[in-house]
Amino acid sequence: MSNEFDKLREIFLEAVEQHAPEAWPAFLDRACGGDPALRVEVELLLDAHVAEGRSGVTPSRDDRFPSAGLAPGDWIGKKVGPYKLVELIGDGGMGSVFMAEQVEPIQRRVALKLVKPGMDSKQVLARFEAERQALALMDHPNIAKVLDAGSTEWGQPYFVMELIRGVPITQFCDDRRLAPEERLRLCIPVCNAIQHAHQKGVIHRDVKPSNVLVALYDGVPVPKVIDFGIAKAVRQPLTEKTLVTGFGAIVGTLEYMSPEQAELNQLDVDTRSDVYGLGVLLYELLTGTTPILPERLKRSANLEILRLIREEEPPAPSTRLETTEEIRAISANRGTEPKRLSGLVRGELDWIVMRCLEKDRNRRYETADGLARDLERYLSGEPVDASSPSRYYRFRKLALKYRRGVATAAAFVAVLLVAAVVSTWLAIRATGAEAAAKEQAEVAQAINNFLQNDLLASANTGSGGDRDLKLRTVLDRAGRRVDAALADRPLVRAGVHNTIGAAYTSLSDYSAAETHLRKSVEIYESVRGATYRDTLAARGNLAVLIFREGHLAEAARMQQEVLAGLRATVGPSSPDAIRAMNNLTNVLLAMGRTEDGRKLVEETVPLAERALGADADSTLIAKGNLARIYSAQRRYENARKLDEELLATCRKKFGDTHVRTLVAMGNLAVVFRLQHRLDEARRLYVEELEAKKKTLGPEHAATLVTMYNLAELDAAAGRNEEARVGYERVLEVQRRVLGTAHTDTIRSMMGLGIVLHRLGRNGPSRALFEEALASQRKALGKDHPDTFRIMAALADLDVDDGRAKEAKALYEGALDGYRRALGPSHPATLEFANNVAWILATSPTLEVRDPARALDIARAVVARTPDNGNAWNTIGVAEYRLGKWPDAIRSLRKSMELRRGGDANDFLFLAMAHWRSGDRDEARSWYKKAADAMAAGPAPGPELERFRAEADALMRNGGR
Repeated sequence: MSNEFDKLREIFLEAVEQHAPEAWPAFLDRACGGDPALRVEVELLLDAHVAEGRSGVTPSRDDRFPSAGLAPGDWIGKKVGPYKLVELIGDGGMGSVFMAEQVEPIQRRVALKLVKPGMDSKQVLARFEAERQALALMDHPNIAKVLDAGSTEWGQPYFVMELIRGVPITQFCDDRRLAPEERLRLCIPVCNAIQHAHQKGVIHRDVKPSNVLVALYDGVPVPKVIDFGIAKAVRQPLTEKTLVTGFGAIVGTLEYMSPEQAELNQLDVDTRSDVYGLGVLLYELLTGTTPILPERLKRSANLEILRLIREEEPPAPSTRLETTEEIRAISANRGTEPKRLSGLVRGELDWIVMRCLEKDRNRRYETADGLARDLERYLSGEPVDASSPSRYYRFRKLALKYRRGVATAAAFVAVLLVAAVVSTWLAIRATGAEAAAKEQAEVAQAINNFLQNDLLASANTGSGGDRDLKLRTVLDRAGRRVDAALADRPLVRAGVHNTIGAAYTSLSDYSAAETHLRKSVEIYESVRGATYRDTLAARGNLAVLIFREGHLAEAARMQQEVLAGLRATVGPSSPDAIRAMNNLTNVLLAMGRTEDGRKLVEETVPLAERALGADADSTLIAKGNLARIYSAQRRYENARKLDEELLATCRKKFGDTHVRTLVAMGNLAVVFRLQHRLDEARRLYVEELEAKKKTLGPEHAATLVTMYNLAELDAAAGRNEEARVGYERVLEVQRRVLGTAHTDTIRSMMGLGIVLHRLGRNGPSRALFEEALASQRKALGKDHPDTFRIMAALADLDVDDGRAKEAKALYEGALDGYRRALGPSHPATLEFANNVAWILATSPTLEVRDPARALDIARAVVARTPDNGNAWNTIGVAEYRLGKWPDAIRSLRKSMELRRGGDANDFLFLAMAHWRSGDRDEARSWYKKAADAMAAGPAPGPELERFRAEADALMRNGGR
């Protein structure tokens, strides 16, 4: 470390004493060689020397401080204020960082940063003070905290930080051979930390691996952002001393520097410079190197390096991986095969990284938070905001690059470009397929232009007000303009209507969405015909919306037509056709047509495997649908085998901690629950929880979902006290991290309330339900379906508390609310209606029990979903309560047929119905089946025990 300081001092003194300022660049080219970091340190000193007009900036060791003769390592064992310096952690041109022990007033280990003797120019001290104040502003779990500050007895400033026992994020990932997905997850909290700094008005300006340390806390990797030493204030000065970079000073690390930082005047640097740095960090985590190779920086002069940063486009990460000779080592550090690694990065990850690295910062993510959200979307399998740059955009960038050349060169390039365009145009005309491709590209560009210029440009960016309302206003304005503005471009008009419809869908404004999607379909049909690929795609989008609106029959008809059209035009094994089959399967399942869905999906799976591969996304979705169907048909062993196969495939393709693997793990756990194999379900949930804690953190929303599932599993197993503890743990974190209005928090309130209800603690249970209801109404409104579910839970409490009249009013009010909110045919409405009917048919409180009303409700459900086995079960029980014994037997048998077997509830009511009908032997047979099922399954709940006691009383305990 001492040698580094001596070299810095030697070069600075030689520049000042032996060379004129205009000769400094050439001198530094020779003196600093291939060490850009050293050059930056020397330039900082020279800038300060010029700005202050004196030589006091000289890093001498022999005048002012008694400690001036000490090398950084010589400080070990000495005391600075109440801190004893134990170990040198790092050393730079301006200061040294030590691990120190604080002995009073508390004992702890800290990191202490001490300015170097001689580095006391106003500019250097301003930066040192800026770092201290910048960190003091921060309060974020992923930013190192400032604990103290002061000066030595000789006046050397220092400040004290939280000690981070970590390593640079790139080293941490390589040491553990983390997969790309795991690396991305580590980047998300880094983005959040940088966003926090920006919200505090501070730009980091030196985001790089050595400033992002990762340490293990309770076995969970936690990244921490450090070193705001060259931070810059966004809104206010961080210190009264000057902090503005002087003209000609280059601040930052060259490999990670944004183009605007590479300008000689950095006055216009803003938060998007840190977004660029995050992009370089992502690039290195994925490819093992920076966009500009370090060896190239070593070979280039300083001005050439700055030009490269400002002007040269780096290769996409996937391209760098495909061309590097180190691909095997890089892939090994990422736990994957070389070919698979470049394929994984190609596409969306390329787009995300290259959007960060845009030279034009207006094209980058606006915020670090925007980058974090896109990474989350990628990891959860959702579409990302970043997209592949258009041909026009690439052409424009090329033109701008060559516009800098001399006039003759520019003209020559223009001639070449024109020739290329003409030849390309002639080639496109040669075939219809290429002409169609050109048309599609032009249409896509026109749609993009309209959305940018007419939709987004009209958005109100002011603060305050309802964000959803603002977005609806923007969509309304664009929707009113689209037909007139694009009257002569029908295909563009159709595409815009489709996009606006999708936006309304995201806001759950189904009526407005349907208007625009139907217009899109109509235009495509009139211009291209009913069998055109874009027409079929638009009809498929409309069918999905209609399905979400609950119009199941119409959605099924449309999806069948779309599927038939795609099979005829692009073939049954095309990705579009397979996607349509998956969409149709979802509709059939919602309609209760599980057998039709099974036939369709069993046809889909082999087609997808042959055309796309066994591990393709559409294939995995189809297999997942088939597993759902098997579960719905109570073919649990078939579902288990398929879910185990899916889990094995996801482990192999994505790794043990990928979100798709964790979803497959959770689905298999659900099947184990349905099979009453609760210990195996618990084992999977525990494995899933540990994986999420490791990769996402103990307080991530997805981690909390699995904590909830574990508590729910305990509740399902009758372990109510364990469930209570689990719900209370997850609820405590959710209240703090997510807030009381978050849907997951409300769901945990409900789970805990139900368990407390079972434990007889109705007072605390009611308090939770009422809090959940108030939070739900605030978050989603009084007419949201989930609000009505909470009303039904409160009705259950009213039954227990003897408030039968209030309970019935809540049940009926909740059901009416569902019908108003979603429509009478929506799957959620039908499911809820059947639940209400079951309560009215089986309630032990006679004032609540209303089997006639239950029969009406359940029959209405069956009228819309004839193959709904659960609804037929409710009908059978209601008919039994009404004394319609033969009808009850027929309905219960139909329920068992549709669900491919019954359960103890079915068997007990069949036993009682046969006993009432006078067929005592048949009754005893069904009673024995019920007893066997109850003995083989988990401990029966209170409702099932009540039904068994009723059967015992009816049959005088003679059915055994």
